[in-house]
Amino acid sequence: MRRLDVSGRTSVITGAGSGMGAEIARNLVRRGAHVALIDYNADALAELAASIISENPGATVTTHTVDLTDDAAVTAVAAEIAAAHPRIQSLITCAGSSMLGSFEQLTLDEMRWLVEINLWGTVSIVKALLPRLQAEPAAHITTLVSIYGLAAPAGRVPYAMSKFAVRGFTEALRNELEG
Repeated sequence: MRRLDVSGRTSVITGAGSGMGAEIARNLVRRGAHVALIDYNADALAELAASIISENPGATVTTHTVDLTDDAAVTAVAAEIAAAHPRIQSLITCAGSSMLGSFEQLTLDEMRWLVEINLWGTVSIVKALLPRLQAEPAAHITTLVSIYGLAAPAGRVPYAMSKFAVRGFTEALRNELEG
């Protein structure tokens, strides 16, 4: 398999303030990519951006604080990113949340909150950035789902439910966009 050339190209990463999102950002910048980092935690984004720039002088890093459950804010941040990065090659969605508890223990509001972040946050940012991605000759959307998009253990009903839904969304979108 040929390695994707990211040098000089922009990748947008959600959930970039910590965990996999932060590590993906670091890796892409080491390979020469420009990155637009999205998270709800402005302090974590600022700390990550400063760290990346100190390790990679001259790197192009922008930070964008947004609640992915707010569609209007997501649309606005997509426009902000497009203004700073006119050519976006990839979108990598890592943002998400989890909770433990049995189905009986969790409230419907708690479960809706989780699905809103994990599923609808992913759908919202993809919808907002899709026109920019489609303007490129070759663009990529990567959704990180977790093993819970394939297996659903007890005590993780809303998380597994949301990850199965993201997987279904991604597969259906891939089929729509193929070619």
